[in-house]
Amino acid sequence: MTPSAANLLYSIVGAALLVVIPAASFLLWVSQKDALERGR
Repeated sequence: MTPSAANLLYSIVGAALLVVIPAASFLLWVSQKDALERGR
């Protein structure tokens, strides 16, 4: 793999992580909050 292709791949992976991790934690937080609300 050429260095430019590797850089492109790393930037795509990095951007995906930057988007996916906060979105996943937000969804987990919302679902847990919802479950707590229903539990009460």
